Amino acid sequence: FGIVPLEAMAMGLPVICTNLPTMKEATGGYARQIPLNDTESWIDNISLLTNEKKVWDDSSKSGIRWAKDKTWANKAKQYEKCLKEAVNRFY
Repeated sequence: FGIVPLEAMAMGLPVICTNLPTMKEATGGYARQIPLNDTESWIDNISLLTNEKKVWDDSSKSGIRWAKDKTWANKAKQYEKCLKEAVNRFY
């Protein structure tokens, strides 16, 4: 599902994750996404985030913005709206 990267983003931590579709969806494309077995890319991205303050800060800010409205309450409202629309189609 991707709750861990989303929670990290909400806390202002830049995220590096695999490039699986679920991670892209969970992080909105604001995480650094890397193929699982691409060791060099993992090393390069970790190094970039730890050595470049601007990259860290930009990643942190974009993650916070992305995660801001991704709350359980907002998700429940979205599901409620979706379910009501589905029920209204049949009744």
